[in-house]
Amino acid sequence: MFHTSGGLTRNGGITLGGPPKLIGIVSKDAYEEAPVRVGETPIKAVNQQTGNVVPMTAQVLNIGGIGIIEPVAKAKKLIIDTFYINQP
Repeated sequence: MFHTSGGLTRNGGITLGGPPKLIGIVSKDAYEEAPVRVGETPIKAVNQQTGNVVPMTAQVLNIGGIGIIEPVAKAKKLIIDTFYINQP
């Protein structure tokens, strides 16, 4: 995840200024459970543990969100802790 400075001009244009800055890393996709269908008909399956008939679902990416973002400071600490364990 990057941040770039910028904004709107008085004429309604968009300005970009300065280099992008890394602010975080997406660590998990945003997803949701969606029903599996054949045409308009939902597919159902039998739960092997309970014997109940349940709708079949699949994990699909959520268009509205990007996921869980870890701050860059947390990612940096993880890298240092992982690769420089014996370093001062």
